[in-house]
Amino acid sequence: MCKVERLDQFRISFDLNKFAQHKIDRWLEFAVARQVQRLELDLLDGGDLPQYIGSCYNFPVQHFGLNDSDYSAQPRLNKLPPLLHNFFKSLKVLLFKSVNLTGEVVEFFIYNFPSLEELTVHASETLVNLQVVGPSVKLKYLSIWYCIALKSLKICDTNLVTLSTTLSAARLLLVNVPMLIELHALGFPTNILDAMLPCISSCALSQLEVLKINSDITIFGKHSEYGLIPQLTMLKKFVLVLEAWEDRTFLDCTKVIEAAPQLTEFELNLFGMLAGFPPEWNPDSGISFVLLLLLSDEYHNRGYEDEDFNYVFGTHGMCLALGSSLVSQPNDLWNILENLIWIKPKRSKRECRKVASCPLHHLKVLKLYGYYGRTSELELVRYFLENAIVLEKLLVDPLPLDNFRIEGEPRESKPVRIARKYAKLQLEIEVPSHMELVIL
Repeated sequence: MCKVERLDQFRISFDLNKFAQHKIDRWLEFAVARQVQRLELDLLDGGDLPQYIGSCYNFPVQHFGLNDSDYSAQPRLNKLPPLLHNFFKSLKVLLFKSVNLTGEVVEFFIYNFPSLEELTVHASETLVNLQVVGPSVKLKYLSIWYCIALKSLKICDTNLVTLSTTLSAARLLLVNVPMLIELHALGFPTNILDAMLPCISSCALSQLEVLKINSDITIFGKHSEYGLIPQLTMLKKFVLVLEAWEDRTFLDCTKVIEAAPQLTEFELNLFGMLAGFPPEWNPDSGISFVLLLLLSDEYHNRGYEDEDFNYVFGTHGMCLALGSSLVSQPNDLWNILENLIWIKPKRSKRECRKVASCPLHHLKVLKLYGYYGRTSELELVRYFLENAIVLEKLLVDPLPLDNFRIEGEPRESKPVRIARKYAKLQLEIEVPSHMELVIL
């Protein structure tokens, strides 16, 4: 009998959907037959955005001894073809993006793959409920992103180390996860803390070492207003990703920072200004535009034509529709965006605000991405300079991190140079000489 060559990794990363079902099925059969340890199926549109609603590839459950009416979270290896036995034992990492799976199928993987340590499900339209329960589960890293039908995610009594999930309509229950040290939460609710904190036990929060929050406009609601943010006693790193409209203050985030006495690093990534227009822009200037928040995957990053618009530029769900009087060639898009977004930047002349002093005894590193020279950014820097007793390094980048940039945005473009100039003018006189200041 010929010995089958094993694979360490098998990855498909291409813009494919249900119309390539048969070919993708065959590729999966190839990977399964070779007892792959890391299986990645990334079918995002353009490598970034979900497929059209209703067009996602459907995972072929029949190849795993399942059918539409017979799922079980309990081991069923005795009913599976011999070829699958070794595959189940070998698989360590599973990644699905724009692949439709039900909660029952995901749970089947979790409970039946004894070596599975890392699982990612991104933009599945059919994942509704998911339970990860029991100390027998070997899973350490779980990511559930942008699953629009998800209603509940229950994680109890497991040894999970890292959890990444989207908090929108989904109800999260996180209890008795003694090994959990990293939580990454993305929220469509304006006040993400109000959505997140009631779902997580105080014990789980107190053991976190890394907390990453992505949100729109603000993460704060009643929990900051009434001092209800629990103590994050073990937190070492706090990463905050916000859409930064106008010149709204970021000082509310200090309430979370002050609840983390062991914090050593804070990172703020601002990205909203690259997808919008200044509020003082004159609509009678002869340029027609509309900013659309398009929640339907059908419109993400796709050409769109009708009597009003002839081009839609999409980035992470924020789509900019430019009037036909404005865009004649798609290649002109970057120049148009550069002019529209940066001609009248929202750098207000208001005075810097202050909050009550609170010594930060361990904070050593401060990173600010998407720095634009707003008063809101300067007042946040001043807060850290006044309170971070052992602050060693301040890193400032006019560009957001890669995931939040407009594609093809040059680092030496005019708006980036202007933002860099503001950063130098504002910060070089503020930062003491013993501290490292890096402006990219």
